[in-house]
Amino acid sequence: METTYMTKGELRELLAVSGSDTREQIVYLSVDDLVPDPRNFYELSDINDLAENIALFGVQQPLRVREDPTDPDKYIIVSGHRRQKAVRQLVEEDGREDLRQVPCIVEAEAGSDALQELRLIYANAGTRRMTSAEISKQAERVEALLYQLKEAGYEFPGRMRDHVAEACKVSASKLARLKVIRGKLIRPLADYWERGKLNEEQAYMLSQLPPEYQRDIYDNSGAPFEQWYGWRLAQWSRSIKAIRDITCPQLDGPCCFVQDKIRRTVDQGWMKRCDLCCMDCVWLESCEEVCHLCESAAKAKREEKAAKEAETERKKEEARALASARKEAANLVNRTMWARFRDARAAAGVPMEEVLEIMDIEEDEAPGFIKIEESEPLSTNDNPFAIFEDDVRTLIAVADRFGCTVDYLLGRPETPAPATAGWQPGQPSERGRYWCRFKADGITMEMACSYDPELDSFYSGTQMVDADLDGWWPLPESDGP
Repeated sequence: METTYMTKGELRELLAVSGSDTREQIVYLSVDDLVPDPRNFYELSDINDLAENIALFGVQQPLRVREDPTDPDKYIIVSGHRRQKAVRQLVEEDGREDLRQVPCIVEAEAGSDALQELRLIYANAGTRRMTSAEISKQAERVEALLYQLKEAGYEFPGRMRDHVAEACKVSASKLARLKVIRGKLIRPLADYWERGKLNEEQAYMLSQLPPEYQRDIYDNSGAPFEQWYGWRLAQWSRSIKAIRDITCPQLDGPCCFVQDKIRRTVDQGWMKRCDLCCMDCVWLESCEEVCHLCESAAKAKREEKAAKEAETERKKEEARALASARKEAANLVNRTMWARFRDARAAAGVPMEEVLEIMDIEEDEAPGFIKIEESEPLSTNDNPFAIFEDDVRTLIAVADRFGCTVDYLLGRPETPAPATAGWQPGQPSERGRYWCRFKADGITMEMACSYDPELDSFYSGTQMVDADLDGWWPLPESDGP
């Protein structure tokens, strides 16, 4: 058998022209004499649109036909199946007899059946818009026909894929992708791809996943195909792998709820991924879908969370109580200073105008200063000397420890002089006003109080002090707190 070597260019010429040396002539043939090639696998779509175009402008491109060897009066269509069907529709349904005769090019004998079918495919490849599934089916058939020609004595140097791409008029890389899809996409998804429900990118991404992953996505996704975006398919794939790799800590083996987890993860309506063991999931204590093997752990986690929340609230309450006590202690110091200020000014008979001048009180601040001195509010952060309550406490504490007066520390007396004999223990023996130090719940407070020996109680204003007395010293009598 003689071998004929075919380059891609020679193959193109073989498929593109007839075997005759004469120039091709256009002849008009009756549409009734044109027979569809039974090997034509292309879908005849959009016939109505094409018929409307032909009704207006006629058949613009001749059909390619060849003589039917089984019937000398008939011609087999090589290229133009859609045009022939559209014309028949116009003639039979609309009575367009003027279109019955259609322009055709009659090709010479094309050789073997394989070569004839190849020419049929080559002629149609560039005249219609095909889906990737149709291109894949076309490529599969072309490859089979080229191998038939190879057995008949034709030789195709190089990669067969390049020759298939030449015959199908697509790139070799695209054919490689389509071959992966055709070979690895599971049947249900392949059906949707062939029907145009899945595009090429989606089909290619899915075909690269293991068949069981494809089945998981197909069975469980509630999202329409147009929402199977590339990032979503990748996310589903990662989650499915993670789920299938879960080892149950209770059974020391594979998770028993793989399909349930995959369903919740892939299902469009489930708002969070479920690709962890329930024991490792942050939603363990609140998830309604927790597996029964982890229910006790989930209950313990809920109780632990509730205990933590209660402890946090308790600490917050303690902090609020401490802040309130500190604020009250500070306010008591301020009120005491205001009372002493008022008493001392009254005893000295110093007018307020002179006080404002001595203390360098600005004119716009004077009304407020006078109002506070007169009203002696129960709570204020202001004291007459504009010093912080902590500073006052520090001075008093140091004076007590040194056994001197605060005046001495501030530079008033020439020599130290004890203010008192220090903190006095026990209870006072007489009714009167005292500077007291109390302790309650680990908090130390100092404040001016009045003491009632009959009730053996201290009062700040009219409120009894409910705290343990830690020390005291007497204060001058005053109408203040």
